[in-house]
Amino acid sequence: MKDGLVAIIMPAYNSSKYINESISGILNQTYTNWVLYVVDDCSTDNMIDLIPDNEKIVILRTQSNGGPAIARNVALDKIKEHQDMQYIAYCDSDDVWFQNHLEINIKLLNKYDMVYSEPNTVFEDGSVAIPFGFVNNEKFSADDLKNGNFISITNVVHNRDCLVSEFDERLDGIEDWDYWQSISESGAKIFHNNIKTTKIIKRADSVASWVTNKKLELCKSKHNG
Repeated sequence: MKDGLVAIIMPAYNSSKYINESISGILNQTYTNWVLYVVDDCSTDNMIDLIPDNEKIVILRTQSNGGPAIARNVALDKIKEHQDMQYIAYCDSDDVWFQNHLEINIKLLNKYDMVYSEPNTVFEDGSVAIPFGFVNNEKFSADDLKNGNFISITNVVHNRDCLVSEFDERLDGIEDWDYWQSISESGAKIFHNNIKTTKIIKRADSVASWVTNKKLELCKSKHNG
C-alpha cells in the first residue's frame, strides 16, 4: 500500500536567509510522498528566486502582507480541494526538519489523530536556547494546553480529519495555540512524541513578539467559556 500523501504548509515572508535550508530538510525526507505549499506573504526580498524548481513544490501568494495565519489559510484552502491529501504537516520557513521527521511521526498516526515531536531549539549563532514555549515533557494534556502553548507548529503532523477550522487571523503569534485547542476540543487523540525531529531557530524578530494581552484574552475566552 502506498504511503499517504502529506500536504506541507510553509508560510514565508522575506526568508531568503533561511528558506534554502528549510526546503532542503523537506527534500531530504526519508518519507517521500508529499507536496510542499510555500505561501509567499508578499515578500520584498529575493526569497522566491531561491525556491527550487520542483514538481512537488507549489508556490502560492497572499493578496497582501497579513502574517502567518492568513498565509497558512491560503494553503489550507488549496489543500481542501484535494481529497487525496491524507496528512497535514507544517514547517516554518526558518525552521528545519531532520530527515526522518515525517517517517517517525506519520507511523504514529495509525493510533493517533495528531502527533507533535520535540524541537532542537537554538539561537541564530547555534547556541542552545530555552525549549519552546510552555514546557511540558510529559504526555499530552488538554488542561496544560489551556495554560500555554508547548506545541511547536513545525513539529506537528496530523490526519486530514483534524481540519476542524481555519487559523484565526485575529490571533497572529498565537494562532497555532488556538488551533491545537480547537483540535483537542474536537475529541482528537493527540500524542506527544518525545523525540527531537526538527531544528528551530529562535530569532529576536519572531512573530511571538506580536502577541498582545488582547490576543491572549481572546484566545482564552474562546476555549475557557
